[in-house]
Amino acid sequence: MTAPYAFAAVNTDQADAALAWINGIIAEAEIGKIYEGKVVRIVDFGAFVNFLGGKDGLVHISEMG
Repeated sequence: MTAPYAFAAVNTDQADAALAWINGIIAEAEIGKIYEGKVVRIVDFGAFVNFLGGKDGLVHISEMG
C-alpha cells in the first residue's frame, strides 16, 4: 500500500532517513520474505523479533539454525 505524503529535509541524508522511517511504519510484512530485526523476547518455542520499525513477529524454533 502506498499513500501520498510530503515532508521536508535540510539535506539528502535526512530526506533518505525520513523516507526509510516512513516506509518502515507503513510497510506490511510479506510471508516468505527475509527481514532483519532485533530479538525482543525468547520463549520455549522460538523468539519474538521486532522488525519494520514497530512490528513484532514470531520466529519458530524450527526456523532457527
